Amino acid sequence: PTAVAETAVTPHPAAPQPVRFDLDSEPQGAEVMLDGKVRGTTPMVIKHTPDGPGLASVEVSFAMDGYQTVSKKYAGEPGTTVNVSIKLSRIKKQGPKPTKAPGSSYKDDPYQ
Repeated sequence: PTAVAETAVTPHPAAPQPVRFDLDSEPQGAEVMLDGKVRGTTPMVIKHTPDGPGLASVEVSFAMDGYQTVSKKYAGEPGTTVNVSIKLSRIKKQGPKPTKAPGSSYKDDPYQ
């Protein structure tokens, strides 16, 4: 009889709590991919339920035209919220050869 009482108290391992990932980016509007699938744009919330006991981990990618794509892995305890805020870096337009910094060009110009 004691074993039956213990099993009744034990939480069901078949239904782990989801982890809430609050995703945001600067600038907002980046496309969010979770484990290779497009899920929407920032800001957004993704709830991810782990397959088994332990941490829920996801790989999230943030992509936006004109910015470098950022991919990172995040993990959270079931039933918690993980805040994710990514600052996207602009892709610098490269010419055929490197150019001087904009501030240095007119200092060298004798006509100014």
